[in-house]
Amino acid sequence: MKNIEEIKLMEIEALSDFEDHIGTLLSDMDIFREYLDKKDLKKFNKCYDYLDNLWEKVEDIIAKISDADERNRDK
Repeated sequence: MKNIEEIKLMEIEALSDFEDHIGTLLSDMDIFREYLDKKDLKKFNKCYDYLDNLWEKVEDIIAKISDADERNRDK
């Protein structure tokens, strides 16, 4: 059982790092946004929205793994 808990912790850590990288990318994109013309802005916003959705999904996965882990500890 201890190995499974270690794997879950490693998974949460990896997902958290990935979430941090996506957050950094989104922040950098916000800075770059003001230099785009209307044509490029449409493509930019589409990419930004995809990354934002990915960030939210990763956040949800981390929460689900953490909640499941806490419920298993309570048993």
